[in-house]
Amino acid sequence: MIYEMRLHPAPFDLIKAGKQKIETRLFDEKRRDLQVGDQVIFLKRPDGKERMTVEVTGLSLFKTFEELFRSINKTEFGYKPTDTLEYQILCMRQYYTEEDEQKYGVIGIHVKPLSVYM
Repeated sequence: MIYEMRLHPAPFDLIKAGKQKIETRLFDEKRRDLQVGDQVIFLKRPDGKERMTVEVTGLSLFKTFEELFRSINKTEFGYKPTDTLEYQILCMRQYYTEEDEQKYGVIGIHVKPLSVYM
């Protein structure tokens, strides 16, 4: 299957450069059907003009962002080695509430870039 997801510029550029290998999302209805081998077209916010196709190489499911971030090296998410767990969670709170996190759980989508185009 092929899916589309919007992505903010910073993580888009990190994935494109190979510095972020896992994209973090809620495990909501939009992500429930994802499988290894699927492709995701990331549309770079705000306008989606720049696009990147990635292959899903793995999926990591957890109840909370804290559990996810404790289980996998922070550099896989594009964070610096000096970034704290609290900082990682704070970054996720820009997009997702604690209530939504508890309702849906979280997913780490392991990705490999295939192509970038405008």
